[in-house]
Amino acid sequence: MLRIDPSIGTVEEAAVLSIVRDELSRQEVGRLADAVWAPADSVRVLREPPTAAPSGKTLPYEPLGVARGPLPR
Repeated sequence: MLRIDPSIGTVEEAAVLSIVRDELSRQEVGRLADAVWAPADSVRVLREPPTAAPSGKTLPYEPLGVARGPLPR
């Protein structure tokens, strides 16, 4: 899930996902990840503000176990 803060404004989600896939394709492990994630539609854009960790920091990722329910479709 790629969380993009709505305050950024209009974002073309398909373009964002394309850029992510292009960057993944630059390295072997990224190509492997893309090969697994793409068919499962695992990488999606979610328009909501970033989630702060218990420490108050905004992390560049959301650790497993902090999930807030099923992924939106």
